Amino acid sequence: MKLKEKIKNLPPFIRSEKIKILFLTVGLALIVVNILTFIADWKIGLLLSVILLFIIWILNRSSGLLVAETNKYIADLSYRIKKGEQEALIQMPIGILLYNKEEEIQWTNPYLMKYFEKKKYWVGKSKK
Repeated sequence: MKLKEKIKNLPPFIRSEKIKILFLTVGLALIVVNILTFIADWKIGLLLSVILLFIIWILNRSSGLLVAETNKYIADLSYRIKKGEQEALIQMPIGILLYNKEEEIQWTNPYLMKYFEKKKYWVGKSKK
């Protein structure tokens, strides 16, 4: 996966400008330190370059895992919220009718259905 695609898949709170500025600042500081180390001693500069490349590789790999785990967490959270909403609608002590675009009854919760005898005939009937 390309870096631009990985960045695009990150959650919005991670893609914020503050995070970008932080990464750019740290990245520039590391480049400056690496250049200064090369000037002082090329062997240590080369070693530092290898270490920095290894760190960049680890960060790149970790960002992919972060995206995958964040997406999984959001999907699970979304599922749990929808399930909670459905359970609340079913157990709510208030009668609820849902209509479709043709104004036919599409769904009713059990609380409302217990007040009417012909329960199974409600769904699909027009409100007119």
